[in-house]
Amino acid sequence: DHTPDHTVPELQTPEQAGTAMPKMKTHRTSRKRFKVTGSGKVSRRQANRHHGNEKFTSKRLRRLKGDELVATADEKRVKKMMGI
Repeated sequence: DHTPDHTVPELQTPEQAGTAMPKMKTHRTSRKRFKVTGSGKVSRRQANRHHGNEKFTSKRLRRLKGDELVATADEKRVKKMMGI
């Protein structure tokens, strides 16, 4: 037989060779807790509304109702965790 003594290595793509950049993974908890508004800002739930609310005044509970925007200082970090 005329089989060569050496084998020619097959060419690989970066993904096959394991040298490609890893995929960006979404921080799943952040995805559940924050949402992006139409203008690109990030909104969040208000704190202190989960349990033990009977001791709070109605005025305080009304004030804590609804969503709030994430602070500007934290917005970049939250968007990065969400994969945006």
